[in-house]
Amino acid sequence: MIPTDRNGQLWIRFPALTADEKRYFDVVSAAEILDADFEPRVFENQIVFLGSSAAGLFDLKSTPLGARNKIPGMDLQALTIHQAIAGHMIRPIEAILWKVLAALIFLIYAATLISRFPSLLNIAIWLLGVAGIASLQLWFFLTQATFFRALSLLLFVLVFGAFALLFDLIQRDKKRREIKSAFAHYLSPALVNKISQNPEQLRL
Repeated sequence: MIPTDRNGQLWIRFPALTADEKRYFDVVSAAEILDADFEPRVFENQIVFLGSSAAGLFDLKSTPLGARNKIPGMDLQALTIHQAIAGHMIRPIEAILWKVLAALIFLIYAATLISRFPSLLNIAIWLLGVAGIASLQLWFFLTQATFFRALSLLLFVLVFGAFALLFDLIQRDKKRREIKSAFAHYLSPALVNKISQNPEQLRL
């Protein structure tokens, strides 16, 4: 069984090549096979791919390792089969229900709790949420060979959370100015500032 994403695409690893390495696997040229001294036992118990790697055939593929590390398409096929047999392929997971649940929890927090918590605490919760999602994705990738598709959730928390915090700060600032305007003529400036910084202390 070869894991694919919802589009049927394969997710394979690209191990780094050393300065002396040009290919991931041993290559036997056609000229060597036609040589009278060739020993066919080199293919014994091996999976063999037959193909070409000439640059003029436009079959050199780019990899995440950089433009200088293009490899033939035949090597990609061999790398895929090797990782599929060894169980080293990356398993992409959509986890749509988990992402919807996490987004719903964040919406409930933004609608009911964000105005009750101090601004610094809200910012800390928002940063922890963003860092937690990124850390979860990285942990799945490094330990479970799984790519947890959390980019959409991360962007949602990042953008929606930023707007929610900004709106909350604007509302708090508006409330402080209203308190200062209402009580500036009746109370000392120090007391007005204290009440505006902590509106919950206001008791009529």
